[in-house]
Amino acid sequence: MLDVVKGNEKRVTSRGSLPNLPVTPACRQAWRYPLLVTFVLWATIAVASGEKSSGADFLRIDPGAHAASMGGSFSALAEDVQALYYNPAGLALVGHTQFTASHMEWLAGMQSEYAAMAFPAGSMGWGVSMSYLHSEETERDALGRAGATFGVGDGALTGGLGVRLTEHHHVGMSVKFLQRHLYHRSANGFAADLGYQYRIQDGTGAFWKFAFTLKNAGPGIGFAIKEKMPTELEGSAAWQPMVWYRRPLTLTVALNQGSAQDGIGGRIGIEGTILSRFHLRAGYFGSRQRSEKLRVGFGVDLFDLGRIDFAAIRIDRFNSSLLMSLTLQTAGK
Repeated sequence: MLDVVKGNEKRVTSRGSLPNLPVTPACRQAWRYPLLVTFVLWATIAVASGEKSSGADFLRIDPGAHAASMGGSFSALAEDVQALYYNPAGLALVGHTQFTASHMEWLAGMQSEYAAMAFPAGSMGWGVSMSYLHSEETERDALGRAGATFGVGDGALTGGLGVRLTEHHHVGMSVKFLQRHLYHRSANGFAADLGYQYRIQDGTGAFWKFAFTLKNAGPGIGFAIKEKMPTELEGSAAWQPMVWYRRPLTLTVALNQGSAQDGIGGRIGIEGTILSRFHLRAGYFGSRQRSEKLRVGFGVDLFDLGRIDFAAIRIDRFNSSLLMSLTLQTAGK
């Protein structure tokens, strides 16, 4: 998958750095607004959550190796083409035209494909993406002899927009058209994501980033019976301290609320940067229903052209997968 170039000491894909603001009483009061937004959205999804979601669970598969290797805790950090999946509010920070694509071998011979593009537009940014999880199955008779071959797949076409309200506040929304097919049967549906980001730089030069996302909100989808969408609400925070005029470390944490059976899940991630170009990452995902746990990975900046990232994902006790992402960007806006 393509992951935009973002050096820790300078993010070439974002529009400038945050101002070096002291932590004043006004700043402390401003931090209350994200907490209020979190409470309202969390209460909404808690009331709406019901049976276990399974209508379009392919939407939960991480498309980016950068984010996946940090446990998927990325909505507060998203500020490039990957924001289209993790938090559409981050599209407002896209500073260059960007393209990303990825491929991953999943369970039972299934393959996951993803491609996306993002474009800056003044105080806004927008993007489009396509994702497709697919495999081919072969019918067999009672004696095990091969018969007809048929396709199984789930796909999504997504369009999103991010807007900078102020220097620190960004909002965004994306809409997804979904299609599932099994042999000669198909089902269509749609879903939407809402995102919010709040960012500030304290007196020590450290970046504090907060995000809230409502993902995959929409009606059910299915063949004979419509199944509930995998709707989730996530609150995330990230910290990037200033060390010797650079930011070689990123720490991030997230909590997400899904259906009643999914319960509350937690994600943590860490990234360390060496020589400004090499990134080492690790993350952990904890949930009652999802079996993916420990994740590790690394990335290498391709100077100002983009970055290549790798992530090793443990799927269950006996299966793991390798995700590779490549992100490219233009030299100018």
